[in-house]
Amino acid sequence: MHTIRGSAVPGRHARTLPALVASALLALGGVALAAPASLCRPWREERDTLAQQAMAAEIALVQQTRQRLCPQLERQASAANADQRDYGPIDYQALIDCRQRAEQSLRRSRTVLYRNDRGFLFYTAEGARLARRADAVHLAGRMRGCP
Repeated sequence: MHTIRGSAVPGRHARTLPALVASALLALGGVALAAPASLCRPWREERDTLAQQAMAAEIALVQQTRQRLCPQLERQASAANADQRDYGPIDYQALIDCRQRAEQSLRRSRTVLYRNDRGFLFYTAEGARLARRADAVHLAGRMRGCP
């Protein structure tokens, strides 16, 4: 452990560096103390639920777009995800290309309604609404000392 020796604090011979840093930060104000994990769990769970619902809205939009652009590949991918045995070989490069075309199509044809605190773009009204709420819950939790 690092210590600082000197006469900065009369009557003490040594103070630990972490204690000095914590004292300085508290003296500056605005430092939220970490909340116990049990108090943070409800905030985190609410944020995660809202974020998952927001992402589901955007995933549905991308799947619809891929279905329109590459119907055969999308059917194969859906069958593979459902673990059906009759989907045949998948051309993964074609699937990647289709995904990129779908994303480009969305960028050209839709307005970004919201960009969340992690930089993810939301094109659907429902996804944007839920993502805003998730970010607000996250911020409220952080202000109460939750990570």
